[in-house]
Amino acid sequence: MAVRSVSFGDVFGSTLAGTSATPFVNENGKMYVSLASPEGAAPLQTGVLAYVEIEALADGMPSMELDKDVVNFLTPDGKNFAMRF
Repeated sequence: MAVRSVSFGDVFGSTLAGTSATPFVNENGKMYVSLASPEGAAPLQTGVLAYVEIEALADGMPSMELDKDVVNFLTPDGKNFAMRF
């Protein structure tokens, strides 16, 4: 499969929700993208994080995973917080 587009989810508020987020790497089966709220914006506590549009390149069951060693979640003041996968 190939990633065709990534959009901000509603957790980022109505200003960013649905707008395009450009991956900074999208090759060799890996895609990296940064999703961040504008400074001063208060993101919602629950909701959709992102919409990822994929295209099947061959027959079979698509598989997608988040690499826990690469995913970083930061608070608005730049501090890491723990996520369970």
